[in-house]
Amino acid sequence: MKTPALILCGIALLILPCLAVDLTSATIPATEPALPPSPSPSYIIDTPKVLSAAKFATLNTQLQQFERATTNQFVVAIYDRLPPNVALDDYCQRLANAWGVGQKEKNNGISFFVFVSDHKMRITLGTGLETTITNDVCKRILDNRVTPCLKAGDFDGGVQACVDALIEVASHPPTTASAPGNH
Repeated sequence: MKTPALILCGIALLILPCLAVDLTSATIPATEPALPPSPSPSYIIDTPKVLSAAKFATLNTQLQQFERATTNQFVVAIYDRLPPNVALDDYCQRLANAWGVGQKEKNNGISFFVFVSDHKMRITLGTGLETTITNDVCKRILDNRVTPCLKAGDFDGGVQACVDALIEVASHPPTTASAPGNH
C-alpha cells in the first residue's frame, strides 16, 4: 500500500511540468521612451542644429506673431532620429499633446516634426484646426513644398516653406484648387 506522502509526490510530479513557466519566451512590456522637453519659451527646437541661427530667429519671431494674431500656436521640432521602436504618427501626437501645443479650450495647435537622419516628417494638428487644415493639404505641403528643399539639403528653406504654407492655410482656408502645395 502506498503512503499518502508518496501519492502526493507522484501527483506533484505530474502537475509541476504544467505549472512551469518558460521565462526565455516571456515578453516584457516595452517602456515608452521619455519625451523630450517642450521648446517653450521658444517655438522651435532644433537639436541637430540644421537651421541657421538667422533662420531660427526669423522663424521664432514669425511663429510668435502668428500666435498673437490668431491664438493658434505653431511649434517646429527638429531631431536627428526617432526613438527606437516607435511609430512616427503616435510619437508626434504624444509629443504635441504632452507639450500642450495650442490653447486647451480651442485645441488649436500645429506641430511640424522633422527627423533628419530618418528622413521622416509629420504635421500634427489640434482638432480645432482639422477642418481648416486637412490631412490632404498637409500631405501636399510636405510633398510639394518641403520635401524638395530638404532633399536638396536646404533645411532653412524647407522649414520656412512649411511654416509659410500652414500659416497661409490657417489664416485663409483655401479652396481645393488654391491649396498651398498645388503650385
